Amino acid sequence: MTRAAHAQTATPDALPGRIVAQSGDAYIAHDPATQTWEIGTDAIRRRMSFSASGYRLLSWKNKLTNREWLTPGGGASAELRVVIEGQILTTASRDFALRDFTTRRNADGSLELRVSLARQSLVAHLHYVAHPGTSVVGKWVELENAGRTTLRNLDALDSISLDLRPSADPLTLHWVQGRIIRWHRVVGRVAIARAPRSRAHDVTRGLG
Repeated sequence: MTRAAHAQTATPDALPGRIVAQSGDAYIAHDPATQTWEIGTDAIRRRMSFSASGYRLLSWKNKLTNREWLTPGGGASAELRVVIEGQILTTASRDFALRDFTTRRNADGSLELRVSLARQSLVAHLHYVAHPGTSVVGKWVELENAGRTTLRNLDALDSISLDLRPSADPLTLHWVQGRIIRWHRVVGRVAIARAPRSRAHDVTRGLG
């Protein structure tokens, strides 16, 4: 069955909407009616959705073992948590509005999805990358100050929070950090300047 046909099948694993980018077995799908995105390969999928209640991770599934990592209907998995100027902001609430999204194919053949969310002058760019022939989905977050006033006291930047399904087997998280990391779980106080290109990065990759 082709992915196009699979997208029209009324099953829980049906692709949302249609394929908007593809490279080898890596793909990005989007449903504009439900504002749902899926990025993955033949081995793994990651599905996110934006609604009036926020931007949430709906599914993180290993297709090879048919194992869904998230608690069904848990709703506690957040794609971003920020503590700035003493206020806790999370995408799993109504703190952010959807700004836009883009897709692109990188030089190495990987596919990149960028979902941008905004809260006043604070813009969060959430990047996801699917690598063909692997069970890895990379993710990192950029924070941008789109206003003219400096946003001070960035005390935390967490790019992932998972509500995992209970398991009788021991679970191992393989965590790879690299590329353009500035920090993870910031403890100090950091100011985000008003320059449009001033961004904060937190990089995570994996579950297979």
